[in-house]
Amino acid sequence: MLSLQNLVLKFDGESILENVNLNFKPGEVTVITGHSGTGKSSLLKVINGIIPEYDCGDVKGDVLYKDKSLLGMSILERSKFISTVFQNPKTQFYCINSTDELAFQLENRCIERNLILDKIHYYSDVLGSKDLLDKNIFELSGGEKQLIAITASGISENEIILLDEPSSSLDYESIKNLKRAIIELKIA
Repeated sequence: MLSLQNLVLKFDGESILENVNLNFKPGEVTVITGHSGTGKSSLLKVINGIIPEYDCGDVKGDVLYKDKSLLGMSILERSKFISTVFQNPKTQFYCINSTDELAFQLENRCIERNLILDKIHYYSDVLGSKDLLDKNIFELSGGEKQLIAITASGISENEIILLDEPSSSLDYESIKNLKRAIIELKIA
């Protein structure tokens, strides 16, 4: 279980998050809503470690996963069990080719090429991104880029997947596909 305990986040003395207490259970999809600027993205960045490792911020309280504190744990350590799909997924792509992008993280984990390809084909089939394989990522639509990023999260098989405003700037059909992909990812 992921647990936030008395979490406080301040930037330059200004409170962004104040005494947040939340518990997230395995297998559940949890949606956090709120107006722009209320700290939703900042909350995700504290969980995945971007804050305070890259974005300076004063974090107090605790973030626990399986009763172990994540605070003080590096982003690299957290990336073994947390994946994040950002609001603008193109900022997290390393490769131009979509298949290369999906293989990238597994190659860095020294996984055999055959197993990598099996995972790519399985998750792209389950999540509906098979038609996007071997495409130039930067020629894909916003929804297609989002789907590649979600597929990459599925391929990682991490226990926690954080989605930061995954439906922003998507058309109705892309939002429907996104919802289906999230449900499929939960089942897979």
